[in-house]
Amino acid sequence: MLHQRSKLSLPAGFDRIILYPDCAFAWGDKKIVADSCLSINGNIYKFSESGECKELAIEQAHDIAFKLSEVSARDIVSREVAKVTAFVNKLEDWSLPDSNTLQILVNDSHRSMEIQILPLTTISMQPGKYELSFLAATHHCDVTVILEYLADGKLVKEDTVRIEASFIGGRVREKYQEIVFNTEVADPGVTYQFRMKLISSGQLIDSNPKNPFIFLADLKFCSRNSGTNLASGGLEFGFAKITGKSNFISTAPISSEANVNGIHLRSPSGEVCLLDSKSLKISMLENQGHTLIFSSDSPGIFSVFINNRLSTKVSFGDAPCSIKLPNEFLTGEMVFLKICDEWGIRTFFQDYIVLPKILTPHEVMLRESRPPFPSVPSAIENFRYKSLKEHLKAGSDKEILDQLPWALQVLEGGYENVQIKPLSFPKVDQPDVSIIIPAHNKVEATYTALCALLLSYNKSKFEVIVVDDASDDDTMSLHEYVKNVTFIRNDVSQRFIKSCNAAAKVASGKFLALLNNDTEPTCFWIDELLEVFNRFEDVGLVGSKLIYPDGNLQEAGGIVWKSGNPWNYGKGKNPWDPRFNYAREVDYVSGAAMLVAKDLWEKLDGLSSYLEPMYFEDTDFAFKVRDAGLKVFFAPFSVVYHHEGLTSGTDLNSGLKSNQLKNAPKFKKKWIQKFRDHPKEGTDPDFAKDSGILGRVLFLDYATPRPDLDAGSYAALQEMSLVQSLGYKVTFLPINLAHLGEYTSELEKSGIETIYSPFALSVDDFLKSRGEEFDIVYITRYHVAIDFIRKIRESCPHAKILFNNADLHFLRELRVAKAKSDPELLKAAKKTRKEEMSVIENVDVVFSYNEFEHVVIESHTNKNVKVLLAPWVVSSPSEVPSLHGRVGLSFVGSYQHYPNEEAVKWFASEVCPLLNGNRQDTHLHVYGSGMKKGLKDLNSDSIFVEGYVSNISDAYNKHKIFIAPLISGAGIKGKVLSAISHGIPTIVSPIAAEGIGLRDGSECLIASSPQEWINCINRLNTDEDLWSDLSNAGRKFTLDRYSFERGRVHMKAAFDYLGCFNYLE
Repeated sequence: MLHQRSKLSLPAGFDRIILYPDCAFAWGDKKIVADSCLSINGNIYKFSESGECKELAIEQAHDIAFKLSEVSARDIVSREVAKVTAFVNKLEDWSLPDSNTLQILVNDSHRSMEIQILPLTTISMQPGKYELSFLAATHHCDVTVILEYLADGKLVKEDTVRIEASFIGGRVREKYQEIVFNTEVADPGVTYQFRMKLISSGQLIDSNPKNPFIFLADLKFCSRNSGTNLASGGLEFGFAKITGKSNFISTAPISSEANVNGIHLRSPSGEVCLLDSKSLKISMLENQGHTLIFSSDSPGIFSVFINNRLSTKVSFGDAPCSIKLPNEFLTGEMVFLKICDEWGIRTFFQDYIVLPKILTPHEVMLRESRPPFPSVPSAIENFRYKSLKEHLKAGSDKEILDQLPWALQVLEGGYENVQIKPLSFPKVDQPDVSIIIPAHNKVEATYTALCALLLSYNKSKFEVIVVDDASDDDTMSLHEYVKNVTFIRNDVSQRFIKSCNAAAKVASGKFLALLNNDTEPTCFWIDELLEVFNRFEDVGLVGSKLIYPDGNLQEAGGIVWKSGNPWNYGKGKNPWDPRFNYAREVDYVSGAAMLVAKDLWEKLDGLSSYLEPMYFEDTDFAFKVRDAGLKVFFAPFSVVYHHEGLTSGTDLNSGLKSNQLKNAPKFKKKWIQKFRDHPKEGTDPDFAKDSGILGRVLFLDYATPRPDLDAGSYAALQEMSLVQSLGYKVTFLPINLAHLGEYTSELEKSGIETIYSPFALSVDDFLKSRGEEFDIVYITRYHVAIDFIRKIRESCPHAKILFNNADLHFLRELRVAKAKSDPELLKAAKKTRKEEMSVIENVDVVFSYNEFEHVVIESHTNKNVKVLLAPWVVSSPSEVPSLHGRVGLSFVGSYQHYPNEEAVKWFASEVCPLLNGNRQDTHLHVYGSGMKKGLKDLNSDSIFVEGYVSNISDAYNKHKIFIAPLISGAGIKGKVLSAISHGIPTIVSPIAAEGIGLRDGSECLIASSPQEWINCINRLNTDEDLWSDLSNAGRKFTLDRYSFERGRVHMKAAFDYLGCFNYLE
C-alpha cells in the first residue's frame, strides 16, 4: 500500500514518522523515540526498542539491472562493518526468468535496518509524466520501500509502499508485487535524482526466522506518455551514507484497533496530532465514466486508491471535487476504489466500480450503430451471463440453447432494434407457475419480454399466457411467431384487471405470476418468488425487486401511509443497498411482477372489479391477502428490470394513468380501517418499511456465519431465527463488514438485514447512524464485546445488551495451559479472565450454554450478573439409517478451534495404537474444515483424514460410532449434540459431556483413559442392543431438551428479563 509522507511539524528528536493501518515507523533520537507513544482511541501504544539502524551499502552496482558483486553492512553507531549476503540470480528457484533478480539475505532479521540504493548519476528530463516500476517480494521479513525524489539535490517528494507478505517471489511474475512510483516534471531546467531505501522493520512475518530475503526484479524507468524505458543509458545505483540524526528506527503496532478515530504522537518534547478524530462523510455525486465527482462534508487532503494502489491525492473543499481516472483503468473491468485519509488509515468511501472502455452512450450506440452491439458493463449483463451459464450447466434442451443467442441479441439491442423472429418455448404439461402477460400494442416490448423469459433460467416449470388486449399493431400476429405460448385475444380492450382475471381462468399452474410486458425478468426470478413460500409461514403474496433500466431501484416493496397513499420504497436508490436486499413483510407489492397461489387467487376473486380498468389493483389485492390472514412478502433476489410507463405512460392527468387518481379514493374508502394506524406520510420510510414486526434486534459478531464450517455459526443462525420467531426484525452486523457471497445472501433470504461495506464503512459509523432504532443488541464473543460496549451504550441509548459468550475463553485457555504445563499460557489465561469478566459485568444479561460455566461466572462476579441458559437448537432428521452397512469411527469439527485438533491428535497417539488397525470397525474418519498440515499427516491405513464435508449427515450416517475425545475446551459441544440427534452412538470425554446433561450408559458412553476408550469402542462394536439403545435415547434426549420450541422458551426468558414483553407466543 502506497503512502506519501505528510508534511508534519514533529516534536524535537523525531526526524520522520510513517503511519500504516497496522503499525507506525519512527526515526529519530533513540531515547526520545523510546520514551514516546501513540495514543489511539484512548489506548496507548509504545514504540518497540528494536535497536539502532544498520546501513546496508550496495557497492559496485553498475546499472539498473541490479548487477553487483558485494553488499556490505555498517553499524551507524559503532561504524563497524558487518558482512551480509546479496547476489543476482544465484538462487535459481528464486530468480525471475528474463530478468535479473537482486536477492538480499537479511542476516540480522530481528533488528531494524535500512538498505540505501542511491543514484550515482543525475537525470535530466523533459516536462511530462514518468514512472519508476519494479517487482518486489519478501520472504519471512517485513519490508517497506521508500522512494525519494530529489530536484537539484533537494528532497521534494517521498513515497512509500510496504511489500505485502503474500508476495514471496520465485520464478513466476504473479508471486511478485508490482510497485509503481509516478512523478511529474514541470521544469526542464531541473535535474532529478531518485533515491531508494528498503526498510526492514525487524519484525518477522511468521515464526520461521530462517533465511529472510528481499527480492527485487525488472526495474524500469519509463515515460508514461511513450512507454519507452529510459534506463538504457545507464541509470546507476550505488552506495551513500546515512546523514543526520536518524540513528534509531522503531515500530508501534496498532492493528488491534478495529476503528481508528484519532492518532496522537506523545513525546517528552510535545504532542502532535497525526490523524484527527473528526467524523466526515464522502459521497459520490456523479459517475461520468472517466471522471468521478465527490463531495465531502469536511475539507482536507485525501488519498485515492484504485485496486489498493495509490492513484492520486486530492484536496476536498466546499465545492464538489472531480477525480479524473487514469486511462490505464478504463478497460471495462471492475476496480476497487477507496478514498482514505492522507495516511491511508481511515476509509471514508469504498466501492467496486465498473469503468467503461467506451464512453459513447449506449443509447447513442443503439441508435447510430447496428448489431451486434458492444456489451455494456452492468448488472443486467451479469444476470444475462448467469442465465447462459445456468442453461449450460443444467443441460437445457438443444431447442432452447439454439435460441439463446438470438434472445440475447434482442435484449442487448433494445426496443428500437427489435426484429420479430420465431421463438419456441418448451411444452409443459403440469406447470408450477402460469405467467400472465397483459399487452396492448407495443409489440417490441412484449416480444423482448418473451425473449427474456426464454433466456432467464429457472428450475421451476412454467407456462406463458399473453393477453392481447385489442392491439392494433403486430401484437395481433405474434402468435404466429411464438410457439407453445397461450395467446388470448380481446376484441374490445378490457385493460389490466379484466385481462389478468380472464387469463387466470385458463391457467393450469399451481401459482399465478403477473408480469408486465415492459419487463426483463432475470435468472431464477420465479424460483426466488416460490422460495419465499417455502421459507416463511402463512405467505399469501410475493413480489419481485423492480429495477429501472439505468440500474436504479424502482421499488423494493411498498409502504401504505396513514393517508392511504402508496409509496414505492427505495425509488431511485441503489438496489444493492442492504436496506433493499432482505426478505421482509411489506404493505403491498407491485403487479408488475408478483406471485400468488391460484387457489388463493380464486378464493379472493382475483383483482377487484371496483377498480377497473386499472391502478391500485395490486395494492388492493395485497390488503385482501392480509385480510385473509396471510402475509405479503418482498423477495429481493427475484430481480426484474422494468421500463415503467412504456405502455400506460407516466402523466397522471391524461390517458390510462389518470385512473390512478380516480381509484385512490375508492381504495382509501374500502381499507381505511386497515391503514389508519400506519405512520404519517413520508415519516422515516426506512423505519416504516418493516411491516408486521414487534421490535428490532441488532446482532453483532466478528464475521458472517458459515454453518457448514463451524458449530458457532450454526448456533448464531439458530439464535437469529429464534429472535425472528418472537416477531422481531433482525439486523446482522459483522465487524469485518465483509459480504461473504452465498453465506450473506442466505441470511438476507431468511429475512435478516445484513450490513456490509461499502454501505457501512465502520461499526462505529453504523451505530452512530442507526443505533437508536434497536431494542436489544445481541453480542457474541467477548473479544467483540470488549471493543464495542462503550460505543453501543453511547449510540444505542434505548437498547439492552444481551451478551452470548459462546464459551468461557479463559476456562478453555486455562485447560490448555494445564495440559501443556505452560506458565506463559497460564498468564495469558488470567489476562483473558480479567477482560472477560469486565465484559460480563458491563452488560444487561449473559447467555451461557453450559450450566457448569454459569457457576463459574457467578463465582467470579459475586452473583451480581444475571446469567441465563442460552438456547441451543438441534435439527434432528426424521429417519436414521440402520446399523447395517456402517463402518468405523467418526469425528467432525472446525480445526481453527484448537481443542478439536488437540483431541484428534491425542486420540491418534494414545488410543489408535491400542486398536486393531486391521479391522474396519476401528478405523477413524476425521471430518471438518480448516485442517492444518499436522492433521493431514495423520492419514494412514487406519486413520482417514476426509476433510471438509458439505453435508454433515455424511459424517454420521456412514459410521458406527462418533467420538469426542476433547481434553480442553469450554461451552457446549455442538458436535456431540448434532451426532446424537442423528442417531449415531457417541463416546465422549468428561469435558465433551460437560454442561449438556448427558448420562453415561443412557444417552452416551463417557471415557477418560485410553483403556476406557478401547473398552467403550469394543462394547459398541459387539453389542447391537446397546448400539440401538444409545441411538434411540440420544435422539429422544435432543428432541426433548434442544428443540426449536424449547429454544424459544429460553429466548423469551431473556427478553422478559430485559423488559421486552411484546413478542409472539
